[in-house]
Formats: sequence, C-alpha cells, structure tokens
Amino acid sequence: MIRKLGYIHREPSLFVKAGSAVRSRRVPDSFEPTRHPEFAKRWTFPLDQGETSACTGFWAAKAYELTILVRHGVELQISPLAAYYWGRARLAERNSSGQPIVDDSGAYTGDVLWAANSIGVCPERSWPQRRHFAEHVNDAPGLDCVSAAKRTRQLYPATARQIVASGERLVQRVLHSLDLGQYVGVAVPVSHDFMDDQSSVVRGLGNDYGLHQVGVIDWRKTEAGEFELLVANSWGAGWGGKRGDGVAPLGCRWASSAFVAQAVHACYLEARNA
Repeated sequence: MIRKLGYIHREPSLFVKAGSAVRSRRVPDSFEPTRHPEFAKRWTFPLDQGETSACTGFWAAKAYELTILVRHGVELQISPLAAYYWGRARLAERNSSGQPIVDDSGAYTGDVLWAANSIGVCPERSWPQRRHFAEHVNDAPGLDCVSAAKRTRQLYPATARQIVASGERLVQRVLHSLDLGQYVGVAVPVSHDFMDDQSSVVRGLGNDYGLHQVGVIDWRKTEAGEFELLVANSWGAGWGGKRGDGVAPLGCRWASSAFVAQAVHACYLEARNA
C-alpha cells in the first residue's frame, strides 16, 4: 500500500520566511556525539497517519509527547490532527485565500511549527480523533482546543527551531541536537528502500515517491565508524521494527547518515522550564 506522504516542498528561503518563529543556531561543522537521548527508551507505540497526508502533524504530536515525557516525566497524548489543521490554517492565512480547510492536501512543516510555537499543542483528550482521524481530518478544533493548547504551552514550554544546513553539515547538526537530548524532525525523499521495508537499515537514495516528514530519535556508530540514525515514522507498527525484534522499536528503522543527509530541511524541539 502506498501511503499519502503529505509534505509540501518549497524552497528553503520561503520556509524560513514562513516560519518566523522557527530559528537557527550555530554548531560545529564537525561534531562527535557522546550522549544518547532517552526517546528510544521511552518509545511506547507508533502513531499511524493512515490514508491521510498528516505526516507533519503526526511528527509534531510525537515530538511534543516524548519531549514532555523525558523533560517533565508526564505522559500526555497530543492531538496530531489539531497540529495538522492549524498548520494548514496558517498556510491559508499566508496565501490570503480566506478559504476553509476542506482538503487533506498536506502541510508545510514550517506552518505546523509556527502554529505550535504560537498557539501550542492540543492534548488528545481535548480533540480525541486519533482513532478516527481519517473521518475528521478536515474538522476545525474548537476554542476549547485552543485554550487547552495554550495551557499546555505554558505548563510545558518548548520551541521548535529550524536547522539551516544541508548534506553532511545537516547530519552533524542533527547529531548535535540528539546529543543535547532534543527531538529532531527531517523531511526526507522517500526511496523504494524506505517504502519496501525489507532491510533493517534504510540506505536507498533518491526520490521515488516524494517527501515525507519523520522523526530522528537516536544514533549509533557502526564498526566501520559510520553513523546511523534511528528514524521514527508515522505509518504504524507495520513499518520498521518487526514485532519488537530488537532491530528497532516498532514504527522505527535505522537509516544511514547518507539517507538523512538528503533531507530538504531539519528542525528540533527545544524544551524550557516553565
């Protein structure tokens, strides 16, 4: 089954302009991580976007869930559809279309992050559509969801920031963020290898199906001295680690640094004290 990927590509300069609340930082051009984030250890169940284009919303939901859990020790489910809807609403606002959100057409990560930074993230209990999201993907979250998102932002403040780099430098910055215990997201070209899920490590390069937003939650170094990164997807338990076989958690797969270096952009979530 070929899923809808749901990431809308645009030039990096437009991404920066659209996501004014998403900032960059300077890190060394060459970086050797020494610490592993706790996200893989705390990973419980994978999300599944199903036949929707909501990969950016599902990435944001999981990023905030695990960041809140690791930083504050609080288990809180975040609504991926609220994040996805507000990202599309931001896009419509920027385009001055004035049109309601009526199609599952995907969203720019920059707009989803702008909404998360500006509004917050809505707890699932305030917008409980995770199990039936395909039926409600175009429903607008109510004012109670907005209030709940703002309260969550106040209780568990975190800011999504962009990593401005490409190729090997992007990989170095991703490793630096993971070393600091920050949840990373990348928009990667989807290859046949990524879709087929036959190998334990994604190595296939090239764009065979389009772009897709995934998380990066851990790293490891091979005997050859090369870094591999643990990619967290939103395609459910059928993708990635097979029934907890020890290769990777369910819904995750290891990927070569060359695969991640293809990302058209990357971002990370920086938690702060309330």
